[in-house]
Amino acid sequence: MNVSPNVANVIPGEVEFTVDIRHQDDETRNDAMERLKEQLSTLAFLHQVELTIQTPWDSNAVTFSPLITDVISETAEKLNFSFKRLYSGPGHDAKYMSYLGDTGMIFLPSINGISHNVLEKTLDDDIEKGATLLLSVILSLSTEN
Repeated sequence: MNVSPNVANVIPGEVEFTVDIRHQDDETRNDAMERLKEQLSTLAFLHQVELTIQTPWDSNAVTFSPLITDVISETAEKLNFSFKRLYSGPGHDAKYMSYLGDTGMIFLPSINGISHNVLEKTLDDDIEKGATLLLSVILSLSTEN
């Protein structure tokens, strides 16, 4: 949020904020965006404030290869590593590479869940497990063909 003026005892004259809505189903994500826009517009009208909504960036969902994601899960299980299958909405390289071939992603835990921040830290043991998992997945996939 950008609040102007950013003073504790002054009602701001302008507030800018960003909302990041992600979902693996584009229709669900788009519906949520439309509902949010409608609600914000209603609030702006009721409180007689000017509202400008911009969508500078929008990205459709990409489903990763079931082959790759299954091998990642199976390999983590064989290595006795704890894991969770999850949806990720960010535009990592794997998303864009999925247009060229099968892709998947392996995420490692960050201490206190902090990521994309200078305070982000992943334990060396988790980095080692992630590298071991990645190598094992690559070896498994290379022998399947």
